[in-house]
Amino acid sequence: MVAPKKLSDDQAFQIYYSQFEAPEKKSTYELAKEFPNVNQSTIQRTAERLKKQFQADATTFTAYQDWKKQIVEAPYLFKIEARPDGSSAFTSPYPWVTDYMEGRYGRSRNPAQTVGNIRATMNRAQAIWLKLGKRNPNSWTRQDLNNILMQTTPGSKFSTSLAMRAVSPPLMSVHGMTTGLKGEPRKVAILMLPDFPQMFKQIVAIAKEKADDERTRDEIELILLTKAQTGIRTGVRRWESEIWGTRIAAGRSPIQFIGNDFTWHVYAKRGEEWDIGFKTDQLRTMLAGFVRKYDLKTGDWLLSIGDTKANRLLREACQQLNLTPLHLHDCRKIYVSFLVRAHIPLETAIGLNVGWKDMNTAFKHYLQFKPLWEEMEAQKRKFGGLFA
Repeated sequence: MVAPKKLSDDQAFQIYYSQFEAPEKKSTYELAKEFPNVNQSTIQRTAERLKKQFQADATTFTAYQDWKKQIVEAPYLFKIEARPDGSSAFTSPYPWVTDYMEGRYGRSRNPAQTVGNIRATMNRAQAIWLKLGKRNPNSWTRQDLNNILMQTTPGSKFSTSLAMRAVSPPLMSVHGMTTGLKGEPRKVAILMLPDFPQMFKQIVAIAKEKADDERTRDEIELILLTKAQTGIRTGVRRWESEIWGTRIAAGRSPIQFIGNDFTWHVYAKRGEEWDIGFKTDQLRTMLAGFVRKYDLKTGDWLLSIGDTKANRLLREACQQLNLTPLHLHDCRKIYVSFLVRAHIPLETAIGLNVGWKDMNTAFKHYLQFKPLWEEMEAQKRKFGGLFA
């Protein structure tokens, strides 16, 4: 047995490699964080012991060389290269990593966006791979995951787990490894105020006043009220996603009108799709009137201004009211807060436009406004008590 009782042979070889051969030598303190069952002294003694043993025992040195060849010596984790036809080529020394990248790319309806997402995931996975001494991801364990998460900030634990699972076959089969790791949704305090619906009307009115021309005034009102009444995300025009990617009866996010009513199919992030099925009379009238007023034809974009300008108008309106500035994406939270105010239960709310696939995410967003509902109930009871 090469290693002391607290370490496997593979772990002992990893310590030796990290101390004497890795491009970036790790301190015993860093290694102790990766192997929480041993202290720095044990790690140092293990490395020195193996160094002497390799000189005296050819069999042990051969075992180490075999381990290094199988586990450590891959020159890189992944490569993404552009082909002459504009598509992308994916390679990795580990065949299953190549399969993961090619599979994700092949299933996408938006290759350009997907390549960026794949690269982001793989860059994170590669940083972890380097931290683990370039070990073959096929050898990663739940303990490796736990060790990495101990060194990861709370806001990055979820994406770190996803990156490790994406490239490690053993971790792909671990059930619930990301449960509870997704960060809490950002809370916007003013949304909890009892009179926020009235405040929101003021925000919309001031944003319109700050617009440069009539169409911009109409568009900022349409953007804010539509987002607050449907939960639609801002989206990206070039990907034809969500409200900024919406076109009249065309594209991935088409909106089609029949009289004063409409159907709206929405293409969202990660290739998700959903339909707006819950429509207020105000929303129907506003959208149909806007399309008629500006004579929008099939294929035209619904919006003409950019999201940067819309965000600026929203921010300036909030500042004029001495409120913490809102962002366009906060309108999605406004929508959920209005659902809660209307006493619409979560299981019903999920089917009303918001486009959530992850029930845990939906629950977190909905739950943060639960105290608002409870406060409203308490006020109702207090009012009723006046007549008892």
